Amino acid sequence: MRSAEHVVAPAWARAADFLFLALMAIAAAVALSGGSRVSFGGLRLSLTSSLRPLLAAAVVVAFRHLGVRQYPIHEHISACAAVWSRSTALRTALAAVATTRTAILFVRFSSSFSKSRHGAAPRA
Repeated sequence: MRSAEHVVAPAWARAADFLFLALMAIAAAVALSGGSRVSFGGLRLSLTSSLRPLLAAAVVVAFRHLGVRQYPIHEHISACAAVWSRSTALRTALAAVATTRTAILFVRFSSSFSKSRHGAAPRA
């Protein structure tokens, strides 16, 4: 990690980093879902292989690191995550999620159990 001062990559390098992440997400979605084919009027768009987004991501990251080798996105994300993990807002949100989800789970479980105890089939 860099020193305490906040250093930022040039705007085009950050855009390339986020384009890389978007292309990787598209490649993962295509790999998991099998892709899709769509038609807009006479234009047909088909993305059924994750190879093209992966190759595009490799080209983007190669050009990005040829231009600017410093300030990679993983350093920026880890610094933001460290600041975010110490925030009061995150602790408040996690407490709210933990208590409400636990209560909902308890109500769902108890209603299922009480219905199955009286001869009715439990809901799926």
